[in-house]
Amino acid sequence: MEREARTLGLHLDAVQVAPPAPFAGRETELAALGALMPGQVAWITGHAGMGKTALLDALARAGGWTVLPGRADLPFGTLAPLSAAPPTSTHAALNALRDPQVRVAVDGWEGTDPGTQATLTLAAQGRDAQVRPGAALLITGRTHPPFDVDLHLHLGPLEPGDLTPGRACTPTPTGTPPWSAQPCAASPWTCNSGRASALTRTRSATRS
Repeated sequence: MEREARTLGLHLDAVQVAPPAPFAGRETELAALGALMPGQVAWITGHAGMGKTALLDALARAGGWTVLPGRADLPFGTLAPLSAAPPTSTHAALNALRDPQVRVAVDGWEGTDPGTQATLTLAAQGRDAQVRPGAALLITGRTHPPFDVDLHLHLGPLEPGDLTPGRACTPTPTGTPPWSAQPCAASPWTCNSGRASALTRTRSATRS
């Protein structure tokens, strides 16, 4: 192709890839998600454009997370990158989630196939040690989760004050951050950062 381009007098320049935009405004949420323990399940709710994918990208850049875009063209297709061979059953898909060292984020519940949804539902609802996965799971969606989760994060529009550098989840002597009416989201706290977002824990007990 390069030789043909030179023959035609064309120049094939390398495509310039813009660096990712700096992450700002969701530091508290990023810290809460980064603190998920093995076997815990988190859900991010928000309309399009609220920053769900950007939050997952920031987790991936921080390291330790595998982000899987939702896809519905193949059974269990969303979870296929976790296995050497594409899973063909819920049991096989769950096996890929048993490693407690793995952290998996699925971006777009509504865009996943029924097999992937069934697997993630079983993983979230599993109480038996033979069913419960070891991996930390994070799922984004436009609606509330259809099952109980350990952490539910609602994303709303950011306000100018949410972009203040160095904003952190710092408890006061009473255990609450000065800018919140609720405890902060670093375990075992929960967090509400005004209209921008709200973090809630929806299980009374943390999985062991």
